[in-house]
Amino acid sequence: MDYDIYKTIIILNPKIKDPKKQFKELQEMYKKFSHAHKKKVGYQNLGEKKLVYKIKEYKTGYYLQFQWAGTLDEVVETERQLRINDAVIKFITIKLDEEDDYDLPDLDDASEPDHPVKPDALDVLLGFAEYKKEVK
Repeated sequence: MDYDIYKTIIILNPKIKDPKKQFKELQEMYKKFSHAHKKKVGYQNLGEKKLVYKIKEYKTGYYLQFQWAGTLDEVVETERQLRINDAVIKFITIKLDEEDDYDLPDLDDASEPDHPVKPDALDVLLGFAEYKKEVK
């Protein structure tokens, strides 16, 4: 196996004029790398959420998650493209241990969810989302 499975969490500027266009551009970037390794791309649009702390004077941002297959060189290239993208205010890419960790819907099959998805523990740990304890 000449690739690894990665998860990238991206926060987009909440004031971008056409978020759907930006989502599509990012989807195409990850599809290009993942499909080259004959693997699916997992994707979730978590919607606009309040940030735990301000990033570049923004209090909210559009959260996206991608799970994709790629090499280290492809990670470097995707991160370079994210850095020069004015719509991206923050991102992080992590390598997943096993392909079994592939828990996002397939980009080719999935449409955007109608409602925001609850952030997972990784999002909270990395400061991308706020932990809210449910009171019963």
